[in-house]
Amino acid sequence: GGYAVGISTEISDALRNEGFARELVHSIQNVRRSAGLDISDHIELWVKGSVEISQIVEQFREYVLQETLADEIAFEGGQGDTYSEDHELEGERVTISVRKSD
Repeated sequence: GGYAVGISTEISDALRNEGFARELVHSIQNVRRSAGLDISDHIELWVKGSVEISQIVEQFREYVLQETLADEIAFEGGQGDTYSEDHELEGERVTISVRKSD
């Protein structure tokens, strides 16, 4: 007899989203470094990308805030005195902007 293996797409989506959130945090840490921020500096954070990216960021909001010392995350704005970089995460283009919190 053979064995059938089934993988729930819900679980794989959840794992993919979690992996994406981890990758995003890693990219944000790199942007913080490039911006010359100290490890202890709190930041304001903007993440611009697809609707799906915004949904994943919302789903993992607390994780992203804690890991990056962001006081807030926004999806619009972030022009002016912010430091920005474009990153590619899992084939998706994401613009990450940071500014030291007051």
